[in-house]
Amino acid sequence: GTHVAGTIVAEQYGIAPKATILPIKVTTNPKGNYSDNYLHQGIKYAVDNGARIINLSLRGFYSDMPITTYVITQAIEYARKK
Repeated sequence: GTHVAGTIVAEQYGIAPKATILPIKVTTNPKGNYSDNYLHQGIKYAVDNGARIINLSLRGFYSDMPITTYVITQAIEYARKK
């Protein structure tokens, strides 16, 4: 996510240097526990706070976490309707 955000807003060579980034951690809570609900809440929070484009960098370190298609579909549908 950090790499993607940097590519977008880089001052001289970014795709959209005047864009605003709203970073939201959605994979774990402060204790490190994972829940599909955190992903849904994070997307809803982003949309409700003005996000027009959402990047979900969900793989890598968290690749073994059981992210379900249903939760992602519901969250994306919420965002699409907004």
